[in-house]
Amino acid sequence: MVTLRASWNGIDQAVVRISRLRTRIEDMRPYWPLIAEKFYKIEQRAFSSEGAVSRHGMWARLNARYKAWKDLHYPGRRVLTLRGSLRDTLTRAGHPQAIYEATPRSLTLGSRVPYAIYHQTGTGKMPARRPIDLSAREYAEIAREIHRLLVAEFSRAA
Repeated sequence: MVTLRASWNGIDQAVVRISRLRTRIEDMRPYWPLIAEKFYKIEQRAFSSEGAVSRHGMWARLNARYKAWKDLHYPGRRVLTLRGSLRDTLTRAGHPQAIYEATPRSLTLGSRVPYAIYHQTGTGKMPARRPIDLSAREYAEIAREIHRLLVAEFSRAA
């Protein structure tokens, strides 16, 4: 390792500030709750639109038999929302069945609801209705939020 040190018109101070910024960027955990909130808002839009705003578009309609049963027992409930457990795990921070795993360099969000995977991938009898299906625009939203946070942090370090 080579270290260059200089003391010229505040260079030592700039080296310290850059070092602090690097330390902050290496551990993104303080920023993950803000990114998670962005994800939850995206998921709220997906559930409100029944997938219309998602990458693969509108979720498949329910088959006639199941729709009749659901309309009788759970009138007015939307696609992918019977009791609301799956929706709530993907749209609300702190839900007991939500997945929120933050490390210094990664954030994993999802649902521990056992049937979530069947909706995400589909089965032989049921089409996929992907509750997590971010569009390119939504990925860009998240990237812009990360960029905004890093720019703000760089401004504080300067």
